[in-house]
Amino acid sequence: MGEAQNDEVTALLARFPGSLTLSRSMRKTLRPLAIAVGFVALGIVFIRTPETFTGGAGIGRLFGDMLTSLGLADSPAGAVSGLGWVTVAFFGAGSVVLLASWLPGGSGLTLDADGFLVRNLFRRYRYLWRDTASFAVVEVSRQKIVGFNDVATTGGALGTANVALTGRNSAVPNVYALSTEDLARLMSLWRERAIAASAEDAT
Repeated sequence: MGEAQNDEVTALLARFPGSLTLSRSMRKTLRPLAIAVGFVALGIVFIRTPETFTGGAGIGRLFGDMLTSLGLADSPAGAVSGLGWVTVAFFGAGSVVLLASWLPGGSGLTLDADGFLVRNLFRRYRYLWRDTASFAVVEVSRQKIVGFNDVATTGGALGTANVALTGRNSAVPNVYALSTEDLARLMSLWRERAIAASAEDAT
């Protein structure tokens, strides 16, 4: 399996000095989308049948009684119904965001001879290879991402916090078909080639 992945990285590197665009992986989006849709469905159940969760002495009744005693709801059923609306709004918005990421231009990662472009929810972030370094796999909340150091982020509050957390001041989330290890390797080797080609052009 590892060999196959490395062969894929080698094949992708052969695209240099042209451009390479990685699209968002549908497989990596389906799981969070399914979870979000599941919570939306649960929220709808809370809204439509709040009494189901407050009729006994379970956690639903305890939650409802607590909010009612704090003056945040007019009844235990109202508290559960309110929670349902919050759940639907939050996870419904998340579902829309995930679906939007599949639209053309919604997300992606493009590598070229000068740098790389990250597209996330139609926002574009451009980085130059000469301003970046140290691509490696880092872990945040048990999720692997590709961390790197960006000159423009050095010294900022967010960059400092990121360094304390991951050892790098910036990151590229891995929502693409490659494993996080292979994505880090691809970006590191692509950068090496770009820097070497730039040095040759300068001489």
